[in-house]
Amino acid sequence: LKQAKEPREWPPRDAKISFADCLSAVEISNIKAIMQTQPTDLEAKKQRLKELEAAEKAEVWQSIKALYIPFSLFIATCIFSAGGFLVWHGEPAGWGFIALTGIIAISAFIALFGFQNKYRAKGIVGTQDTEMVRGAESPAQNDQ
Repeated sequence: LKQAKEPREWPPRDAKISFADCLSAVEISNIKAIMQTQPTDLEAKKQRLKELEAAEKAEVWQSIKALYIPFSLFIATCIFSAGGFLVWHGEPAGWGFIALTGIIAISAFIALFGFQNKYRAKGIVGTQDTEMVRGAESPAQNDQ
């Protein structure tokens, strides 16, 4: 009778087979393409940090615009009344005041048109204060 052979170990210990040896060239190129397109965790964190910094900057500018718009329109009203007073009394400098009022009012409307914060519209909030306020609202919603 023939003796049964001992089962062989697969892959043999002396064989050097890598994972790439089991894949075709097309599969390897597909894996490489996927790895190049997907950001690593570090790249994703850097991108998220950049978005948070940009959101913080946009929030500061939005706050400045929120203060600038009503203040500039109030100042424009005061300057226009001074210009109207000067024009009424025959002073040519009054027209300069009225022109300055137009410039200030136009800048206020430009700030108003650019008031939207695109990061806040996407839900990206940069400051910790607003995060705490937003987090404080959630327990109240859970109680209902």
